[in-house]
Amino acid sequence: MQKKVKYQGRTFFRQADGYFRNGKTTLHRYKYEKKHGPLLSCFQLHHRDGDKSNNSLSNLEMVTSREHALIHKSLRRRVIFRDQLELDL
Repeated sequence: MQKKVKYQGRTFFRQADGYFRNGKTTLHRYKYEKKHGPLLSCFQLHHRDGDKSNNSLSNLEMVTSREHALIHKSLRRRVIFRDQLELDL
């Protein structure tokens, strides 16, 4: 697993939470804002495939804070449900 990534002359280091940061911002936010401009404070970026190291623009989706929370709540439920199914077999 990569510990650091260079992008446009900047170095981003993987943190314990899985995101790449350079002290000022995260790599996914930096890439998105370079392409689309600054995010408003009410929006967040979601990694569509759930992989925090996949920071390609096609994998990033701008969502509201509420939408982001609902997406992750739904994903947690699916994992729990899948685990329960495996246990019942």
